[in-house]
Amino acid sequence: MNDEAVVEQVHLPRRRKQLGIAALCAGIGLLAVFGALRTPDAGLLQLVVPLGGALFMLALAVLIAGGAALGRPRLTLTRSGVVLETLFGTRIVAWDSLSAFEPTYYGRRLVAATAAIVGQRVNRNLRRRKKLAIPNAFQTPIETLIMELNGRRAHAVGGVAVDTVAAARERETTYGLVRSRAPWLTFAICAVLAGVFAGELAYRLDPGGPRLHPSVMSLIALGAENHRVILATGEWYRLLMAPLLHVDIAHLVLNCIALLMVGYIFERLVGRAWFFAFFVVGGLGGAVLSFLVNPPALTSVGASGAIMGLFAGAFASSFRLPAGTRVRSRMQMRSFQVLIPSLLAPATSIGPQIDFSAHFGGALAGALLGFVLVKAWPEDARLPPLRAAAAALSIASVLLFAASSAATAAHYDRFKVLGGMIPDGQLPKTLPEMQARSAALSAAYPRDPRSHLFRATALAAGNDPPAAERELRLALSGAQDLRFVFDARLENITRAMLAVVLAEEGKQQDAKAVIAPVCSAPPADRPPEPLLKGVLAAKLCE
Repeated sequence: MNDEAVVEQVHLPRRRKQLGIAALCAGIGLLAVFGALRTPDAGLLQLVVPLGGALFMLALAVLIAGGAALGRPRLTLTRSGVVLETLFGTRIVAWDSLSAFEPTYYGRRLVAATAAIVGQRVNRNLRRRKKLAIPNAFQTPIETLIMELNGRRAHAVGGVAVDTVAAARERETTYGLVRSRAPWLTFAICAVLAGVFAGELAYRLDPGGPRLHPSVMSLIALGAENHRVILATGEWYRLLMAPLLHVDIAHLVLNCIALLMVGYIFERLVGRAWFFAFFVVGGLGGAVLSFLVNPPALTSVGASGAIMGLFAGAFASSFRLPAGTRVRSRMQMRSFQVLIPSLLAPATSIGPQIDFSAHFGGALAGALLGFVLVKAWPEDARLPPLRAAAAALSIASVLLFAASSAATAAHYDRFKVLGGMIPDGQLPKTLPEMQARSAALSAAYPRDPRSHLFRATALAAGNDPPAAERELRLALSGAQDLRFVFDARLENITRAMLAVVLAEEGKQQDAKAVIAPVCSAPPADRPPEPLLKGVLAAKLCE
C-alpha cells in the first residue's frame, strides 16, 4: 500500500512511563547479576537461571529505552488509513481494510484497541495477520483513541461511528444473574468447610497434637480418602467426604480464598444451581482420579479438586461471553493464574505437599462439563439451560454429603484404635534408634503393632527369643486387625521375623505355618531382602 495521504493526527508515546519501566527492568537485572556473583560456590546450573533472567531483563530495558529515545511506538492517522510505527517495523492499513476498533482487556485493564483486517490494502508485513492491535501506550487515553479511530474510519468509509467501549460494557450486562452481585452460595460453602474443620478438631484422635493440625490417623477416622482403607472396608462414601476435610487451618484458608476468587466471577455467570453442580462434579472427579492414580497408602483430603473444577468450568464457560469484554478476559486470566501452577505441582501426599491427581481430575471434570454447557447454551439466554437438572443434582449431592457424614459418624468408633498409633514425627529413623527407644514406644503405644515389632527387634538382638516371640505375636495380631491402615508388607515382615525366632527355638513346624503366607506373597509385599534370606536359609519356605 502506498500511503501518500495527508497526515491528520500523530499520537506520541508516554516516554516518561517507558523510561520508568526500563529503569525498573534494568534494576531487576542488575540485582540478579549481583546476587549470582555473590554466590561463589554455586554450580553452573544454579547460575544459569539467574544470569539468564538478568540478561533478559537487561535486554528488555535496552529495548524499552530505545523505543522511548526513538519515539516508538508512534501512531499516525491519515485521510487514507493508519500508520503504526514500532521498533519491529511499520504497519500501514487503509481505513476500508479495517473493521471497527474494539477494546481489548487484560483483567479489568483496557490494554489495546483491536480491529480485524478485512481488506487487502495493507503493507506486506501485515498481509498474513488477521488483526491490527494498537497498544495502550500513547499520551492520549485509550478510550479517547478508540473513539477517534472509529470516527475517522466511519468518515472515510461512510456510516456512523459506534462507541465500542460503551457497547462492550453494555454487552457485559447481558449474561448471568440479574439482581444478585454477592456470591452467597460461595460464602455458604466456605462456612460449611469451616464447620467441618471445627468438627475435625473436636473429634480428632490426637488431642495432644498440634492445635490446628489433626493427624493423618484422625483424618482417616473422619472420612479421608485412602485407597487401602476404601478397598478393605468398602467405605466408598469417603470419595464424597474427603473433599470436605482439610489438613490444617492454612489448608482451609487457602482453599477458601481460591473458592472466593472463582465464586465472585463464576457464580453470577452460571447461577447457583450450576455453580454447585460444578463444585460437586469437580470434587468427585478429583477424588476418583486420586483413588485410581495415587499410591495405596496415600491419604488425601481437601476441596482442591472441587475448586479446580470450578476454575476449569469458569474458563470453559468464559467463551459464552462476548469477545473483548472485561469480564471474559478477567475470568480467563484468573482461571489461568490458578490452574497453571496448580496443575504443574508434583503428585505427592498430604501435608505441605499437593495431591496433583485430585487437581487434575477436578480440572478435567470441570472443563468437560463447562464445554458441554457452552455448546448447549443459547445465544439469547442469560443463564445456561437445564437449570432444573442442575438443581436436582445439587439437592442429591447435599443428601449424599449428609449421608456420608452420617456414615462417618457411625463408623467412627471402629477407627478409635488409630488414636494409639505412633505419630509420624516420633517413628525411629535408624536401627540403633529403634532398639534404643523400643521399650518406651511399646509402653507408650501398646496398640500400635510397629511398637511391638521394634521391641521384638531389640529383644532378638539381645538373645531373648521367648520375649521376642511374645512381642512379635502381639505385633502380628495388631497388623492383622489394622490391615485397612497398614499394608501387607508390615504383616509379612512380622511373620518373617516370628518364623526366624521360632526356628531358633526349635519350633520348625510352627515357623513354617507362620511363614506360609509370605512364601506366596507378591514381590511388592515381601519382607526386605536380608530378612527374606534368613527365612530361606532356615529352609522355611520349602
